[in-house]
Amino acid sequence: LDIKNGFMKNITCYKVTSGKITTIIKAKSAIWNNTADSEKWVAKNITVTSFTEGNMTFQKADIGDLALFKPPDSLAMASPRPDLLTIKELGQYIDRLREDKIRSLSVETQFHGRISFALAPFIMTLLVVPFGMRFPRTGGIARGIVSGLILGLAYWGFHSGMLNLGAAGHLTPILAAWTANAISIILGIILIYERKGIYG
Repeated sequence: LDIKNGFMKNITCYKVTSGKITTIIKAKSAIWNNTADSEKWVAKNITVTSFTEGNMTFQKADIGDLALFKPPDSLAMASPRPDLLTIKELGQYIDRLREDKIRSLSVETQFHGRISFALAPFIMTLLVVPFGMRFPRTGGIARGIVSGLILGLAYWGFHSGMLNLGAAGHLTPILAAWTANAISIILGIILIYERKGIYG
């Protein structure tokens, strides 16, 4: 991207609807046409790939307008790494994307995942505590602790897997972020009541 001269090359534009890519526009180059009548990017060697339900179409053109109406200096915004942002900064970044009518399921999933994972110490404790007691017959406290740790690691793996599904668009970000917590809390409560019944 040459901001000063209003020129860019090797362009790929994605049109996203409801978190899914519906159109991909590729162009070899484009120049910013700023006239009294209009402001637009005029591109050369355009290929448009459109995705509909069960169908994919291609269109080619030697020259045409990009569906991009922002001037060169507006395209120079740095794209931050979501994993380096605080929760507050991540929320502000999502708000900026929404203002541009962009929805990033991966960023939203990471935002909700950060909040839900704050409960991880409580959930891990909830899962480990019931196994910290001695088994009535076998009598091994080490066995109980190891069982609890395995269950805790299973929670972490399940949580990570759900976040990956959310980032890929298979689940809504909120569902992906909170399902593992909800299931683990319910399981932890059940285990505590079972142990309470065993030991009185």
